[in-house]
Amino acid sequence: MFRSKRTLVLAPLAAALVALASSGPAQDAPLDLDDALRALMIEAVEVGGVEAVALAISVEGEPLFAGGHGPARAGKSAPATEETPFAAGDLAHALLVTAALQLEAEGELDLGARVTERLEGLLPDDSPLRVGQLLAHSSGLPDYRDFAPAELLAGGASYAELLAGVRDQPLEAEPGTCVLPSATDGLLLAALIESASGRAAEEVLRASIFAELGMDDTSYDAELARARASEAASDEEPTPAFLPRGLRSSAADLSRYLNGLVELELFGSGALESMTAAVELKDGSRAGSGLGLVHVRHFDNAGFVLGEDSGAGAARLAYYPELGLGIALVARGETPRLAALERQVAALVIERPEEGLLDLPLDATAQRVYAGSYQLGCSTLVVRGEAGRLVLDELDELPLVLLHQGEHRFVARDDPGIRLDFEVEGELAQAFLLERHGAQARCVRFQHGAPR
Repeated sequence: MFRSKRTLVLAPLAAALVALASSGPAQDAPLDLDDALRALMIEAVEVGGVEAVALAISVEGEPLFAGGHGPARAGKSAPATEETPFAAGDLAHALLVTAALQLEAEGELDLGARVTERLEGLLPDDSPLRVGQLLAHSSGLPDYRDFAPAELLAGGASYAELLAGVRDQPLEAEPGTCVLPSATDGLLLAALIESASGRAAEEVLRASIFAELGMDDTSYDAELARARASEAASDEEPTPAFLPRGLRSSAADLSRYLNGLVELELFGSGALESMTAAVELKDGSRAGSGLGLVHVRHFDNAGFVLGEDSGAGAARLAYYPELGLGIALVARGETPRLAALERQVAALVIERPEEGLLDLPLDATAQRVYAGSYQLGCSTLVVRGEAGRLVLDELDELPLVLLHQGEHRFVARDDPGIRLDFEVEGELAQAFLLERHGAQARCVRFQHGAPR
């Protein structure tokens, strides 16, 4: 259910920012949705440390809102709009996954094959890593950027040079046991796409995605592309690697890409389901992510997000299938924090349902029964007390405020589909069963630095 465009009341700060932007008096009256969304962008730039931001929202593929705030280019006066290109390297993995699935549909790439069958010399010969594990971020490989010299990361280095430091490092986890995002996955995926297609990765993306969807604002850095083309033509040196930082796109173009995924313009029937299906791990559990995306919920609406927070540039896409709601965000700045901004946008557009949940008091003594660090696969979850409630912290996820339902059971305030049932022995919880919309996993308390 969407909010009416004329029945929205902003928080005091946002309302004051709208008034400031319009040079008029502070507004206590309800503001329409367009004004509210522009207020969020103003707030992000004026007090959120973002230099510029642009937003495009669609419902069932039809535009609902589009706009931007801040300078289109650093140091320039021209304002950013939904068509302004921003650094979009955060979407590189999702775009590469899309291209890989297209190649699979054409019979050019086997997701079940070992990576070493297609690529030689980049990984140890006995590596069990499968192509599909790169798409799912379940490779367990360390991030090559932690080991490659800075001069190689600047551009012009080959895949072998960038990955040389990774070959001698231990795995972060056994392939297929947990989801651990790593830039190494995208680097190898780009190399696989080039091997399978016989073309540069940026050419594959341009021909099979950007041109197909009319993404005219989207491109790969011309200098990097020229360097790659020059080396490929010379045949004297290995072709430089495809680097995600070379990608640029606009909010409007990313909205086109999202609609292309949803409308199945890029795939045959069933491929989007493959991309959004939860990754199944070796122990039979399912991760909260798919191929190139992460599953989320807003209130009681399930959705998925494409985009990985990294660097000064940021791009993020969110889609809520039950509502047909798509949100595309791009920004420039040191700490864009687009995950929080996207949730704020969704909160303005989606009407909050009545919770119908208990919220039993929980004093400091009761909180200590549950508070602590718990292990879930390769991840650590932290339960802490805050303002009379418990809060669940997860890596790269927004904190979840928990409502106490009694009998050691808690439900996420903003997502009732998430439930925690604690196992208490004596005066301390030793574990909890985490249920996310039917998928269950047991989280065990750390004892003296080691999992119990």
